[in-house]
Amino acid sequence: MGTPSAGSVSAHTARSTGRAVTGSGGDVTLPRFDHSVCVFWVGAQCFGLQSSLVGEVFVVEARVSVPVAPPSVVGLFNLRGLPVALVDIAQLLELPDGAAAADEPVDRAVVALVLRTGELTVGLRIRKMELVLPAGQGLYHPIDQGAGEHPAVAGFLELPARPDLTVTLLDPAQLLSGLRRLRYREIEGDEGE
Repeated sequence: MGTPSAGSVSAHTARSTGRAVTGSGGDVTLPRFDHSVCVFWVGAQCFGLQSSLVGEVFVVEARVSVPVAPPSVVGLFNLRGLPVALVDIAQLLELPDGAAAADEPVDRAVVALVLRTGELTVGLRIRKMELVLPAGQGLYHPIDQGAGEHPAVAGFLELPARPDLTVTLLDPAQLLSGLRRLRYREIEGDEGE
């Protein structure tokens, strides 16, 4: 691995300190985000997630409901022979518009952002996929820790090529933690059998 460029050092500094880097003239220089990001819509809000977690985008034509599942589990769908849980990301992370799509008919096609990690494969219900942003193309705004921002928000990305679009960057650790809680949820009345 070579020596990091000034831009990557600035991005690392901003991410680790939570502050923007100040240039020599006192102006604030926004660091570039050094990960590629899948940009997608949930309701009227644009979100981003590091693309290293995303396996694919899949149109779910049919799904079945799961009795006694938490409200954020929309159902199961067939991904080339593999049963995959379809999860409402807004309800899971308690984001705005979380209950907006809860009453969708089961026979209506939806779009799933399929996440793949070593421990799970799950589909996140999204409204639509916007783009895949290559590493270094977004200007990173870290969150102000004292501002009371939602815990699932890792920061914001400005896209120089799309000045009308600001992406709310989701914290992968918060998302995976929420998915683990769903996976290992204790059922009421279970006496540890």
